[in-house]
Amino acid sequence: IDKDPGLKFPSIDESLSLPLDPLTLRRIIDKGHFDKAPFGKGSETILDLNTRDCWKMDIGKGVLIDPDFIPQSSVQPGSMLHTIKETLAPHLGLNSEIVAQP
Repeated sequence: IDKDPGLKFPSIDESLSLPLDPLTLRRIIDKGHFDKAPFGKGSETILDLNTRDCWKMDIGKGVLIDPDFIPQSSVQPGSMLHTIKETLAPHLGLNSEIVAQP
């Protein structure tokens, strides 16, 4: 990662660097900054942990990201969000597909 995205949460005083270590990740999950990720099934949005057991970061709960990391376009190859997805995903310790949306 060339530049740290500067992740910050209201309940945690320090700026967080990536990759997040397991204890820091657990701490921000426990403080409610992540939610279980639902998915679309037909016209419904459902939460089924047998199908998808993963977390989503809720920007509406006060996560601040360095403005240089806010996408200016879509998730197309070459866009900032696509670059973040491809660069950061391997450092998050996840064993599933990463989906990025502007």
